[in-house]
Amino acid sequence: MTMRILIVLLISIALNGCSMLRISYSNIDSFAIWTANDYFDFNNEQREQFNKRFTKIHQWHRQEQLPEYLLVFEDIHKRVQNGIRGNDIIWLVDTLKIRYSRIAQYSANDLADILSTLSPSQIDTLKKKLRKENRKFIKDHRSDEGEVERRKEFERRTFKQINEWLGPLSEKQEQMVSNALKTVPLIDQLRHQENLRRQREFLEILELRNQDRSIYTEQLRQFFINWDSGRTETVKKQFDLSWAKRAEIYEGLDKTLSTEQRDYLRKKILGYMEDIRSLIKPTSM
Repeated sequence: MTMRILIVLLISIALNGCSMLRISYSNIDSFAIWTANDYFDFNNEQREQFNKRFTKIHQWHRQEQLPEYLLVFEDIHKRVQNGIRGNDIIWLVDTLKIRYSRIAQYSANDLADILSTLSPSQIDTLKKKLRKENRKFIKDHRSDEGEVERRKEFERRTFKQINEWLGPLSEKQEQMVSNALKTVPLIDQLRHQENLRRQREFLEILELRNQDRSIYTEQLRQFFINWDSGRTETVKKQFDLSWAKRAEIYEGLDKTLSTEQRDYLRKKILGYMEDIRSLIKPTSM
């Protein structure tokens, strides 16, 4: 969902392993307008309005949110030094949800205004883009294949994430993680179904854009802020179980880290903290 992507982008650039944090964050406005135009094929006036409003959001995020991100990384650094526990992973997931919610709260009215100007042909452009993304998700996660193939892809992605933060694992560590990952429920198909459900809801809300403006704006606000709303209890339990199992894996892995691996993780965190400090400074704008 493009608007959610653009909101989350401000978080993910800082937290998801981008080695060009300072450059990427400073040029996010250009990427945002390119992404939005890819979804909607904006006209000149819409592009101008989007750029104006996103620039405002970006400036607010730099001034108000980056200092909070710095505190989060300081907390992460302390937890790493004390040894990672499963609860630390759950805390981090919840913290990211809070960060997302705050951006969504701030951005909702601006996004509602922009989306209210969409034409029927631009809605069709959005639908085509979403169908393309859905096909890509299935292909990337091998969700239309058997469980063996899906697990291989899940394992590949997990090891890639771990290596980004710890560097190479030993053969013993890799075997330990590989065995533990077999206990994690696969949720790629659930994620796909949830994506489809939320896309339908989003399109239904957009149909209200030329009707009662207050109802449309409030529904869109709630859609962005309460991203997890509407999930069944069964789906919620599967998502929670998946995170709980992964948290157990990371806690177990932490106990096996070498001095070099712990230093690698520590330096990576400190590097992000330094980048965020530089972005907070007025001279970096």
